[in-house]
Amino acid sequence: MRKLLSSIIYPVNGKQPTLRYLILCAVNLVPIAGLIVALGYVSESMRTSMDGKKETPPWERIIDLGVGGLKFLGVLAVYAVTFMIPFLIASLFIFVIRTPWADYVGFFFLLITAILTLTWAFIVPMALFHMHRENGLFGSVLNYSMVLIRIRESMTHYIGMMLIFWFFCLVGAALSIFLITLPYGYLLVVFPVMYLLLFAASLFGNMENPDDSHVIGSDGVVEYE
Repeated sequence: MRKLLSSIIYPVNGKQPTLRYLILCAVNLVPIAGLIVALGYVSESMRTSMDGKKETPPWERIIDLGVGGLKFLGVLAVYAVTFMIPFLIASLFIFVIRTPWADYVGFFFLLITAILTLTWAFIVPMALFHMHRENGLFGSVLNYSMVLIRIRESMTHYIGMMLIFWFFCLVGAALSIFLITLPYGYLLVVFPVMYLLLFAASLFGNMENPDDSHVIGSDGVVEYE
């Protein structure tokens, strides 16, 4: 419970982390390059959480953050292959062949795509975790068996964290839908999205850290003993 509370307040745990969170949201508004740097910052936040840090890292070494963002996208792409192949097959049957029997085959592959997409969403956090455990070596994410072994070794705990994260995603999605209805609301959607990513970075980054007791520092930051 304490680790969950730590992850919930992680993006805004004090004045400096709150400022860093706002910078993250602003950076993400820059097309393409901003997104890459923002993802790199999220990845760095997971790495520092794995090292036991309880607040977001400072904005430093932008080039390194860009490299980290590209690795993040690479992990997403590598594991996305699992559901993109059946999706393309489904599209071929539904939109190209376009016969009654082809529609049935296409919807069958769409069902497979949906199942594999959920599997992809389940595995990606552990793949990122494994990459950072291997000193940021991108090639380590291709070691699928090791990633699956890590999941198996902490299956119950990992499933619990995924359910918590997906619940927060549902809340974030509902908030995003509401924000879109507001004037210029599409610009505000970045706030819940970036919060969710930092929340996930802390939640999954602390998978192997003990659930320590905590105190409130003089600057308002939650510190752990």
